[in-house]
Amino acid sequence: MADFSQIQNKTRGPQYLAAIWVTFAAATFTFTLRMWQRVKTKSIGWDDYFISVAMLSVTLGSICGTLRVHYGAGRHVQYVLPTLPRAIEWTMIGHSVGYFSIFFVKISVCFFILRVIKGTHRTSRFSVYCLMVLLTLSTIAAIVANCIVCIPLRKLWNPKLAGTCFSRIFSAATDLLCVVIACSLVTGLQMNRRTKVEILILSALGLM
Repeated sequence: MADFSQIQNKTRGPQYLAAIWVTFAAATFTFTLRMWQRVKTKSIGWDDYFISVAMLSVTLGSICGTLRVHYGAGRHVQYVLPTLPRAIEWTMIGHSVGYFSIFFVKISVCFFILRVIKGTHRTSRFSVYCLMVLLTLSTIAAIVANCIVCIPLRKLWNPKLAGTCFSRIFSAATDLLCVVIACSLVTGLQMNRRTKVEILILSALGLM
């Protein structure tokens, strides 16, 4: 059995907080410049709306990360046992918010591509729409997998509760399932091989 008596009560919380909020500041700065330019040129589009929602998700994610540190993240588990359930709780919430953030950023990129190729490249536009559908399905699958790691979910941060917990492999399995479904759908479409390959590559990048 491990001896924890010599483990010092140190914390990496400040480093975690610095990483969270420095990243948030950089994202805010970039987002502000983008929106200022779009407003100035009166060229706001769907990609801007989705990146705005993504920025809101990033804000919520940063708050979740801060609360996670507040409840003990960054310290050895033996020193945060009373607040460990809340730390895990906010970690799980933060993961779900993170999935939304990534999803909205990717959808924003898709709409930007559609803006660039507007009126041309009909096949390419169809490929982007297919990717958006696959992104939506994979994000839903990831969030569902995150929410049913344990049934009930509270068992994750309170092991004494009756219930069942599943392996994290389930989340990876859902991603793999999305890839398999994407391949089966695309290969059945009536289009040339080059276009199919392009869609599959875009889909793989979107599911990463």
